[in-house]
Amino acid sequence: RELITKVLHTIAPDDAVKADPQYTPDKSSKNGITRRHRIKYYLRQRGGKASSSDTAVAEKACDLVEACHTKLSAATHANVTEAENLIKLTEDALYFLLRR
Repeated sequence: RELITKVLHTIAPDDAVKADPQYTPDKSSKNGITRRHRIKYYLRQRGGKASSSDTAVAEKACDLVEACHTKLSAATHANVTEAENLIKLTEDALYFLLRR
């Protein structure tokens, strides 16, 4: 869980995200920045044209990272196998997003 947060804060710091012209604060977040904001900021900074299918997969990967983070937060004291599976799934989603 913390690794997800650290990675996203490293690739998309608060000041950079807030300075992005496409940034709109999210009222559900304390500082207005969500994990999705950070991922989208990073992908825009990487540039390049993405096909519609790449964009669709990236959007779903964002959803997957969000869902895994939520599940890991709830599974703090869950069994080790479930936590390992969630970590691997999160790792795969982040790899897809960050390799672009």
